[in-house]
Amino acid sequence: MRNLPIYSPKIKLILLSLMHLVTDGLCAYIAFVKLYPDNPEGSIFIFFGYNILAFVTQSPVGMMIDKYNKPKLFLAVSIISMILGYLLSDLWLLSVIFIGISNSIFHVAGGKYVSDKSGNDILHLGIFVSTGAIGLVLGQRYLSFLPLPYLLFSVLIICGLLVIFFEDSETKSYPEEYESNKGETYAILAIIAVVVIRSFVGKVASPVFPLSGNMFLVMAIATALGKAAGGIFSKFIGIKATTYISMLTSAICLTLGTESIPIFILGIFAFNFSMPITLYYANILMKGSEGFAFGTLAAALIPGFFIAMSFTYSTIMRVITAILCLISMLIIIVVSKRIKNADKSFSINRNN
Repeated sequence: MRNLPIYSPKIKLILLSLMHLVTDGLCAYIAFVKLYPDNPEGSIFIFFGYNILAFVTQSPVGMMIDKYNKPKLFLAVSIISMILGYLLSDLWLLSVIFIGISNSIFHVAGGKYVSDKSGNDILHLGIFVSTGAIGLVLGQRYLSFLPLPYLLFSVLIICGLLVIFFEDSETKSYPEEYESNKGETYAILAIIAVVVIRSFVGKVASPVFPLSGNMFLVMAIATALGKAAGGIFSKFIGIKATTYISMLTSAICLTLGTESIPIFILGIFAFNFSMPITLYYANILMKGSEGFAFGTLAAALIPGFFIAMSFTYSTIMRVITAILCLISMLIIIVVSKRIKNADKSFSINRNN
């Protein structure tokens, strides 16, 4: 099977993006549909324990994946852990541990693989990270019909086998001008701050109109499209222009457009442009440690998420949201100046 012609990074990207959707969907289904309602005594651990295992552990898992550099092996472990988490759902504590580990390993291994095979192509990064948002909503709201989880497991296993057992394309190199930017501690901390802000705003921002019916799915699709569009726009018009457009748009729409469905959805869409940008810069700043970079940014989502749980979207919070959008914009622009010739890579990537 190693010689069969599925070499293209684009094909592997599609497969891994599907796996991302399915992994997040199955984790949400198992944790919050199968386990959470039937185990009130363990509800706190299920919620906090799953989120901590799934996100905070990604940083050390990333270090391990960087050290051994076998992302396919870790993807296989992720799939097996997911299956065990489902089969052991009657033992809710073990189930939470297995699905949390599965989620953590998949994201880092998948992110590392996409970064390596694409040469840190920001378009590929945006597409890979985009699908998880849809999976989360599908898992919590649409997988109660029993055959659907089995369908998702089938997709996970088939895509996983294709990625693991089919021959790889060669790993692409980063553009040479990034070599001198490894280890920029302050820039790394700044990028982490943008991720914390994105998590906080993404959790706290809420519209005036009711979130009922399929509106959660609409918002998830807007989130996913925003992440993918962030990679596309950044590649073809540059990171700085994309950052100005997206952050100014989101600052306006998320604060003044809470009563309008299309305007608020536009704000959600634009706000998520920063996702592939932060990952792209983190990979450059931690070149050679892409697993750790991905995992660290994932871990940074948790503080913002938990802090936001204490707030409601009042008038003051809307003002704070606008300020945070502008702060994120300024941070990305400053970091882009710290990374020399940041826009040169787009002309290089187009020729690959």
